[in-house]
Amino acid sequence: MRNFLHFLLFLVAVALFALVTPIAFFYALLRVVFTKDEFKGYWKKIAIGIDQLGGVVCAPLFNDIFVKPGGHQFGNEDEVPSSVFGKNKRDGKHYLLGKIVAFLLNVVDKNHVEESIEE
Repeated sequence: MRNFLHFLLFLVAVALFALVTPIAFFYALLRVVFTKDEFKGYWKKIAIGIDQLGGVVCAPLFNDIFVKPGGHQFGNEDEVPSSVFGKNKRDGKHYLLGKIVAFLLNVVDKNHVEESIEE
């Protein structure tokens, strides 16, 4: 029964997100255009939130294909995936595919996974 209630809460959250987000996003864009307010950190915070959501949604898959047993797991809603990649790189707990993704993230942004580690 508890899982069913959590699923209902999930559906309500998705519905509200789908309804409100386009309006809020459009409003933010208009506000930037008309007030020249740059919303310091606004877009970065959105990117981090999306990143965290991805780490939770994809946790079962990511944990199975990237992380060796005993490694740091994806799925913490307060941690970005790059931090998980960094911890597992540091601890030698990546499967080959995890090593490749960590390498590619570091190619795009030097030392990205190492500097993303959240303790």
